[in-house]
Amino acid sequence: MYGLVVEGMSEMIIERFGEEAWEVIRDKSRINEYTFVTHRMYSEKIIPRLGQATAEVTGYSYDDVMMWTGKHFVKFLSKYGYEKMLRVLGRNMRDFLNGLDNLHEYLRFSYPKMKPPSFFCSSETKQGLTLQYRSKRHGYINYVRGQLIEVGRLFYNTTVDVEVVDEGKKGDNYFVVFKMKFDNKEFEERGRKSHAIGDNTMLRSSLLFSLFPFHIVFGADMKVRNAGK
Repeated sequence: MYGLVVEGMSEMIIERFGEEAWEVIRDKSRINEYTFVTHRMYSEKIIPRLGQATAEVTGYSYDDVMMWTGKHFVKFLSKYGYEKMLRVLGRNMRDFLNGLDNLHEYLRFSYPKMKPPSFFCSSETKQGLTLQYRSKRHGYINYVRGQLIEVGRLFYNTTVDVEVVDEGKKGDNYFVVFKMKFDNKEFEERGRKSHAIGDNTMLRSSLLFSLFPFHIVFGADMKVRNAGK
């Protein structure tokens, strides 16, 4: 567990409940550190202990605390410049969700010892999709829910409803199936584009550029002729 995650949770607790409450929660969690180093490794038990202690001190549930922590972490990442990276992960919510594993692989360059979760999208409709989440860590369901809701609100101005429809353990991994409901209008747009490809022998350049927004086109003289937004 990298200090980046722990620091995000401590900041949420201080922001919501105050410095005095944080000191009580920190002591109750048996944590000696007053500050946390972003790239330093900490015990995997520190986040669950903080969540449980916060719930006991404040009277809120553990699920509420983890939900708030997940939401806050999305905003917290902007302190370290990760907000820009998150924004370019996709032009819409569905693209963002499909690129989550790529995001974690990219973060391995900065956090080589991280143990990232895995995400897989399925059953997509214009009302949303099903997201499967797998992790070696237990107790992070509402943390992830909070992150997903906040990403939709903050980056895509989209209201996202996240419902847990299944959860369990397979081998060493915990799995959760989320039913995500949001305005997924891009699903229909993608269907129309796929239909257009099937009806035409030649692929229009405008359609190709739309399907592949991250592109650079070179001419025969090796000069750049076009680039994605």
